Amino acid sequence: MKRALRNYQVETLLLELNSAVGTMDTPEKEEKLEHFLAFLTHHQETIKDYRSWLQEKGVDTTAYRPMGSAEAMMNQLAKRLKNGRAWSKKGVMSMARLWIGLKDDLSIQTIYGKWEKATEKSKKEHRPKRKIPTKLVTETVRQNMPYLNQAIGKPVHFALQGLKGF
Repeated sequence: MKRALRNYQVETLLLELNSAVGTMDTPEKEEKLEHFLAFLTHHQETIKDYRSWLQEKGVDTTAYRPMGSAEAMMNQLAKRLKNGRAWSKKGVMSMARLWIGLKDDLSIQTIYGKWEKATEKSKKEHRPKRKIPTKLVTETVRQNMPYLNQAIGKPVHFALQGLKGF
């Protein structure tokens, strides 16, 4: 069944699903299977590979993804575009043209005029690097307080020695 679905073989898929009728555990599951079969029978064209339809129209589909991947990509694009907003058709088309223009490096018309990507990168002003002080604090405050420069035998020296562990 998975192989038939993967290879877009509608008749084989319907045949295998029809063979499963009558083998379900409960009547509810049996009824769900019958409804599912009826739905697939009425919508067989939706199971076919979209790339074959495009090839009939003359489109080269070698780089196109299978339907599941294409739907996932479309959902991702819709989520990014919508992101909780409601868009008018005109707004969506404008945003899509903007995205395409940015990706293709095209000039974009805005209400303020034409917006083009700068071809030359502007040179940033280089500020001189900030000089990091290399002096230690002790060197900076040395000899600034004459009271602390007294001889070793003075009371200030003993007070500072007592504070040494704090």
